[in-house]
Amino acid sequence: MNESSVVTKENLNDLISDFNLDEKLINTIRIERKFLINLVNYRKRKGITQKELSKSTGLTQQSISRIETLSEKPTLTTLIKYLNALDIDINSLFEK
Repeated sequence: MNESSVVTKENLNDLISDFNLDEKLINTIRIERKFLINLVNYRKRKGITQKELSKSTGLTQQSISRIETLSEKPTLTTLIKYLNALDIDINSLFEK
């Protein structure tokens, strides 16, 4: 898997077996993925584009795209900007 690949449900198990990851790390990866999927879905349900979100957060559209495709892990400060711009309760993103 190259650096620009997106972690999907379909390739997650291959990624895990390729790197022989332990169960704790596997669960962390799954939680991160679910969290970001919920975050993107929330943005889309609100009808906000990445470009619009970039204007309200001060982040570039490219940064938002990289965060949403798991190509880049946001800092806590960046994540808070993202959540505040969308008026998101962080707890709602951990729901199944």
